[in-house]
Amino acid sequence: MSKFFTVNLLANKTAEILLYGYIGDDIIASDFLKELKNLEKTNTLINVRINSAGGSIFEGLGIYNAIKNCTVPVDGYIDGIAASMASAIAAGCRKVYMSKASMFMTHRASGVAAGDASKLRNYAQMMESLEDLIATIYAQKTGLTKEEAKSKYIKGGDRWLTAEEALAEKIIDGIYEATGCTTAPANITDVQELVGYFNAQMNYKNLKQDKMLKFNLTTSQLTKLKVDNSADEATVQAAIDTLIAQADKVPQLITDLNVANVAKKTAEDALATLKSATTSNEVANILETALDAKKMTVETKNQLAKDYATNPTGLKTLVAAMPAITGVVAQLNNEDAGLKALVAMSWDELDKSGKAGILKEKNLEAFKAKFKEQFGSEYKG
Repeated sequence: MSKFFTVNLLANKTAEILLYGYIGDDIIASDFLKELKNLEKTNTLINVRINSAGGSIFEGLGIYNAIKNCTVPVDGYIDGIAASMASAIAAGCRKVYMSKASMFMTHRASGVAAGDASKLRNYAQMMESLEDLIATIYAQKTGLTKEEAKSKYIKGGDRWLTAEEALAEKIIDGIYEATGCTTAPANITDVQELVGYFNAQMNYKNLKQDKMLKFNLTTSQLTKLKVDNSADEATVQAAIDTLIAQADKVPQLITDLNVANVAKKTAEDALATLKSATTSNEVANILETALDAKKMTVETKNQLAKDYATNPTGLKTLVAAMPAITGVVAQLNNEDAGLKALVAMSWDELDKSGKAGILKEKNLEAFKAKFKEQFGSEYKG
């Protein structure tokens, strides 16, 4: 990775990527995308800091689209210069802020072509299509139409904007101050020299974050901090410091919450296991008691263990309604003995005792035989 491509992890789940160099040379879209996808997994805000004279339009479009498709907000900070394609990248950020000592430059797309007239015409058409695309990016940021943005930022040639001018035209959202960085001397006009000047002058590590925060706070945000919008800087900064102190506690609170959630899940799993074991024991006890009471066979017990594995209450109700197997056998034996006694009786005995109908119901063939014996004819009822 290029020395111009730097990633820093800040507090409060904020990260930043420094795009300091030429796009397509020092800054490669594929590298940028990998870093952005990695940072969005663990951060809630990503700042892209820019000091670039531009470069490859196609590489720049890759970076622009990566920013637009990022799942967390991406804000842009122009630390020195955002020229050519770098200005389009900046315009793709959710919010764009410029240092008071920085420049914003737009111009027509340029390139080198070779070949016959047909190839040169095709190349010119491609360049115009790219200009339309970049004009659309500026239009989306400023609220202008595509044609208005194209006329204002592209067709007029190189157009240099100070932070104040860019803010007035709504192509940026705010201005911040940086320590140790002054406006570039008027005699420097070459883009590469400007980038070098800002890189040399910019004391990045000493950027005044307090002033940046103050410029980024809206009236509504100050009201939520219980700070009057007209309050002096010290009062505003004190409120911000309090907010930062509170925010600094959030990572530890999140860690504590995660630990608590893990402990809760472990306890819930243990409770579920205990309940399952208790249910299994209850089902087993019900079935063993029923088996001892001779209400079922071992095969029936095994089947009911499967069917009622999680429903001991239903099993208990079922078993309570089941008669003992021995009682059923005895009842069948008694019925068999009674039938034999009926068959042994004469017709007169059956008739006098009122049991002829019972014999007919229990053993029709025996009843017919006794009827024929008594009356000399077949029973046809």
